[in-house]
Amino acid sequence: MKKRISLLFLFLFLTSCFATTGGDVNLSPAQVLEMQEREENIIKEQLSGRKLDNIEGIWLNQGKQSEAIYKRGDIYLRIRLRDGSLRSQINKIGENQYDGDCEMYSSFEIIKGDLELVSTDNNTLALSCTRKDYITKWEKMDTEIDNVTRCWWCRKKEAMPEDIRQTATFKRVWPEDYKKHNEQF
Repeated sequence: MKKRISLLFLFLFLTSCFATTGGDVNLSPAQVLEMQEREENIIKEQLSGRKLDNIEGIWLNQGKQSEAIYKRGDIYLRIRLRDGSLRSQINKIGENQYDGDCEMYSSFEIIKGDLELVSTDNNTLALSCTRKDYITKWEKMDTEIDNVTRCWWCRKKEAMPEDIRQTATFKRVWPEDYKKHNEQF
């Protein structure tokens, strides 16, 4: 019982630490400046001077995290502006539908999943990252703890796979007016 309570407090502490580090709101002034320079460079080098597809541009999600999406060859690259890291490689599968790879952040691990991206209008993207039949590290650890604390004649518990899904909605930041931008070309 003491182990469970200790692990619960550890879990709460760790998840509270993760919760305070999300988004672009906790950046230092130097990091904000680097992020703005990254954004300006992507706009200048990848997005300006041409007609854009409906998912290309600079986007902001509810967590206040800025991302850029631009086309490179036959694929689209999704870049986190905070650190310049590649988040996804995206393929177009329909008029307003895209798929690719993605990552979800859990308390103890990064889970790779399948990305579904839909342009609901010219200024909004609906993103879904899914992993089916997956056993998280947390589930494995919780099952092991349950088995240790069970009565010796009780049946051993097995970790069960689950479907994991995270969603987000992105709003366009640049270009502010997608249609007006594309009318120039």
